[in-house]
Order: sequence, then C-alpha cells, then structure tokens
Amino acid sequence: MSRDAVAADGRTAWLIAAFTDHAANVHTLARRMVGDHQRAQDVVQATFIQGWQHCEQLRDASSTRSWLLRIAYRESLHALRDRREVPTAPEDLTDARAADDPAAEVVARDERDRVLALLLTLPESLRAAVLLRDVNDLPMAEVATVLGVSASAAKMRVHRGREALRCAWNEQEVNHGL
Repeated sequence: MSRDAVAADGRTAWLIAAFTDHAANVHTLARRMVGDHQRAQDVVQATFIQGWQHCEQLRDASSTRSWLLRIAYRESLHALRDRREVPTAPEDLTDARAADDPAAEVVARDERDRVLALLLTLPESLRAAVLLRDVNDLPMAEVATVLGVSASAAKMRVHRGREALRCAWNEQEVNHGL
C-alpha cells in the first residue's frame, strides 16, 4: 500500500471516530447558529470535510471537539453571510421534565421556542458564545478556543449574550403581555 493510501486510511478512521463522537455537538451548534435543519446539515457536512482534509493539523486528539466546533462556527458564519437574512424558524425540542404533564410541556415548548427565536436575533458572536456555553455545555476555556478569542473575551461574550437575551425576553413580556 502506498504512503498516500495509508495516510488516507488513517484520515478515514479519524473521520469515522470524530463523526461518531462529535456529530451531535456539531449539528446542535450549526442548527442554532443558522436557524434551519437543511442549512445545518450543510454546515455539518462542510465541517467534517474540512476536518478530514486537515486532520493532520490537529495536534492533540483530546481537543478534537473544540477543533471541530471551531470549524463548525466558521462554516455557520459563512452560511449566514451567504444567506443575508435572519433565520426565524426555531427547532422544536422536547423536554423530559414536562413529559408527564401536557400543559407543562406546552409551556416549556413555548418558552424554548421564544428563547431560540430570541437567540437568532443576537449578533453571531454573542449567539455562538451562548450556544457553546449554555447549550453545548462547554467549559469557558473551550468556548474561547472555539471562538478564537481569549478566555476573558469569551466570558464577556457569554455575559453580553445572556444579558441581551434577558433584556429581549423582558421587553417581549412587556410589549406583548407574555
């Protein structure tokens, strides 16, 4: 087997393992950044193609998730810039806590939809920071790595994003009596 074939086999094995371990996190970030399922799938595909093409640049296997999420973040920004419009259709999620009470489930789904819709109105950098920290549950250092900023800048983006969400939520309640 040629050297190139061995390298391709190693990259293919890496891709399978990376996809198995991290596809859900990549899709979650992409879905919430771009706002619709089809565009998110395109972002996921582009992310793993980029990862496969450049996996030899990954210095530490333990940072694969951060590295892939950083690629997904950049691909999401490209998708949003290509689109030039704000996505408006938030994904319906299920809430296991509300499964026993249909009324609570409806309220929880409505609140999730409101939060997701408000998230989509945030600037991309704040949206990504909040999603990475609060949805993907990444440690702040990893959020900083994915965003390509310092830890203090990542903390500030998460704080500002949360504050913008809180203000938008309160404004919506006042204006619409929610």
